Amino acid sequence: DSSTTGITDWRTGRDQYRAVRFCASMLLPISWSWASRGSRGEPKVHPHGVDSFQAQLETWSVAMMPSTQAPRIAVVGSTMIDLVAYTNRVPGPGETLVGERFAMGFGGKGANQAVMARLLGADVAMVNCLGDDAYGEMTLENFATYGIDTTHVYRAPGARAVAPICVAPDRTNRIIILPGATHALTAGQAAEAIRSLGDVAVVIGQLEIPQSVTTAGFSVARGVGAITIMNPAPAAPLDAELLSVSTWLIPNEVEFVMLAGVPPTDDALAAFADRKSTRLNSSHTDISRMPSSA
Repeated sequence: DSSTTGITDWRTGRDQYRAVRFCASMLLPISWSWASRGSRGEPKVHPHGVDSFQAQLETWSVAMMPSTQAPRIAVVGSTMIDLVAYTNRVPGPGETLVGERFAMGFGGKGANQAVMARLLGADVAMVNCLGDDAYGEMTLENFATYGIDTTHVYRAPGARAVAPICVAPDRTNRIIILPGATHALTAGQAAEAIRSLGDVAVVIGQLEIPQSVTTAGFSVARGVGAITIMNPAPAAPLDAELLSVSTWLIPNEVEFVMLAGVPPTDDALAAFADRKSTRLNSSHTDISRMPSSA
């Protein structure tokens, strides 16, 4: 039931292998970008279907392994405590059920990305805001066990983010995300964090914190020549400014439908790329399909 950070980011109680495939499918383009850093590095769009990456699992550590030192990766994003109740069925309105078991784990899409990048051999820094409660202390201790830099994990009064989750026997779930202190991270803090890292090679973001905060971090990252990777999850419309500073846009199928309004066929990907290029009207933010060799 647990991923590397606790409950799987799918939050359905699925096994650890699927969680690793999910996180690694988001991070796989890093290896291509890192290897191609001297090229033009045009932005790419690629829906990260889990099965399409299975054949490349064995290449991750090889592709990510540098000749001299590990790449510095920063994650500007979320951390959460997953509070998971397993039941024999989902309760109806006003109904109380006796559950089967309970699990608590470290989650959040940002935290999962940070841990997976660290497990792939990167030097990782987390940029986030935690509450001043016990969950915040637990999160810092968990990051420390993985050797993740928490210099820029800020603290704010109140509770940190939690996600109460109800999981039925068929693995369907009901999730309520309570952002808490995660949304207290400011654009200024994100920008200063990335600026102070200096030699950061890749900055990763998601949509569990305000888009303006991620935009601020990405803008500084692009200014120092770093690659920025946006995983638009949970699915939501993207601000034009955030899209303009995202080197890579990596939606899954559901997220692509949210962004483009159509299923992710080859033709739809090409049309979406052309449309976004025209709308942004900037050659360095043109979005094209990822090369088949990547």
